[in-house]
Amino acid sequence: MSAVTLIASLLTLIGAAFMGAAILQGRKIKGRVPPELKSRWRMMIALMFFFLIAYFFLIVIRLDRLPLPAPLITAPVLLGGAIFVFVVANITRDTINRMKSAEEQLETSERYLRSIIETEPECVKLLSRDGTLLAMNPAGLEMIEANAADMVIGKSVYSLVSPEYRDSFKEFVEGVCGGSKGSCEFEIVGLKGTRSRLESYAVPFYDEKNRKFAMLAVTRDVTQSRKLEEQLSQAAKMEAIGTLTGGIAHDFNNLLTVIMGYGEILEDEMDPSDRLRSYVEQILAASRKGSRLIDSLLAFSRKQAIHARAVEVTDIIQSAEQLLTRLIGRDVELKMRLADETLTILADPAQIERILINLASNARDAMPDGGVLTITTKRVELDDDFTSARGYGKAGDYAVITVADTGTGMDEGTRDRLFEPFFTTKGTGKGTGLGLSIVYGIIRQHNGYIDVYSEPGKGSSFNVYLPLVMDQIRTEETVPHPRSPRRGTETILLAEDDDTVRRLARSLLEKYGYKVIEALDGEDAVEKFMANKDMVSLLLFDVVMPRKDGKEAYESIKKIRPDVKVIFASGYPRDTLSEKVNLGDDLEIISKPVSPAELMKKVREVLDK
Repeated sequence: MSAVTLIASLLTLIGAAFMGAAILQGRKIKGRVPPELKSRWRMMIALMFFFLIAYFFLIVIRLDRLPLPAPLITAPVLLGGAIFVFVVANITRDTINRMKSAEEQLETSERYLRSIIETEPECVKLLSRDGTLLAMNPAGLEMIEANAADMVIGKSVYSLVSPEYRDSFKEFVEGVCGGSKGSCEFEIVGLKGTRSRLESYAVPFYDEKNRKFAMLAVTRDVTQSRKLEEQLSQAAKMEAIGTLTGGIAHDFNNLLTVIMGYGEILEDEMDPSDRLRSYVEQILAASRKGSRLIDSLLAFSRKQAIHARAVEVTDIIQSAEQLLTRLIGRDVELKMRLADETLTILADPAQIERILINLASNARDAMPDGGVLTITTKRVELDDDFTSARGYGKAGDYAVITVADTGTGMDEGTRDRLFEPFFTTKGTGKGTGLGLSIVYGIIRQHNGYIDVYSEPGKGSSFNVYLPLVMDQIRTEETVPHPRSPRRGTETILLAEDDDTVRRLARSLLEKYGYKVIEALDGEDAVEKFMANKDMVSLLLFDVVMPRKDGKEAYESIKKIRPDVKVIFASGYPRDTLSEKVNLGDDLEIISKPVSPAELMKKVREVLDK
């Protein structure tokens, strides 16, 4: 049958398939039949060899590789001693129209899919096993800072991946090209130097022969979301440390109360010329330092009570100017650029001054060879763009205090840990690591915010945002200097579960002439009062005690004697105490550690009301 020449069939099929006869004339038609229909083609040839008329349905492959359905009727013809095969292909206009429609639908589908990929806001890319970029949509090009596709197509993307992530990213690509699928998070440095954190979801990509040869991935930029997560984690961590701080403050303050109390009693009893007096003074100095440390921890944890009032920012800064000048030394120049307009905030002036002192102290240490410290104030309006970009803040009008230096600056790792308590870059013994954490706590307690801009060798700039208020500024009343505590003869019911604090308080009260009835806890206090209700003039109660707390014991006693006077004492900070016991605002409370003089003055003051 190799001698059979299919001239008629060629003309018919080629014409129906929109081809010119000259293209295939003289060629074998066998190559136009798909492999899966070759057996049917051979059967047709065999039937024709036996001079049989046959009907077949084949799919012929056009020159443009598109399939063409072709119903065929074949019949052998003997001409001049040679066998010719007459083939009629029943390709109707309807068939041609359906083909055209299918081609148009295919083209439309391809355009639609291409449009989806081109407009997809996330990066869509195709990578080979060796990391060569085969294709990427516009969003991906923008993500890696490429102005045109030819800048990166055909090149390896591994050079864009940060060194610390490169090996793991290579393993990920090779694994996906090998048949697995999954996700990978990594960092890149764009062509213009921007560092970004990306997350890719990828699957294997197959060729027309169903062979895995590349990785198809959708990648999104998670830089901002990861920053927000880190900020949330940092805030949660600092809040946890603050809660812990508030808890340990109670026990620590009890210890300091005892040390300072007995130290002051001992100092009062000693002769000024006693050589041991200096030792007592050192003990008291260390105790007061410990008390300040607790105050610092409470300021960080936002548990310390503040005395807020309407104040003008410029007034606070100007009043602290002389102190700041002495603090930073002669090698550092202090510049002030204060706003002309009035910036009124609701704040504790002493705490705002403390912020300035801590920031100035850090700036001084960052400029060992001298430099310039600039304090600037201005009004700003924070909008939703500001809060969404930073992940914190509340829209509104704020006073901004900027403290900028020309010092050594900080790297990213230092900036990330800047406000952590006990984190310091200073040498051993040169810093507690609490300065900036205290600043952070004070600012948050004032419903404000702080951020920092710094680069190594380019100095640092701290921006403190404090909400503006419309309140009128009131001048502080001058508080007269208190007189020495007076003695008394009244009977005081003392309830304290800490033995050392209770013994100290009893000694002090008896030293000033008072009679003391001791109780070990709230329940014991009620029983002791019932036995001595006509004698007791004042209740001096610790707040948190076993069996019954101080407030509950007072309420029980008040039902018997509504006019009874009370002073509460606690080593817990006010905010933490309010979570445990609701004392209200009309009851007297003193915070430990309390000096003997302060305690006696408060006792006399309440008794004389």
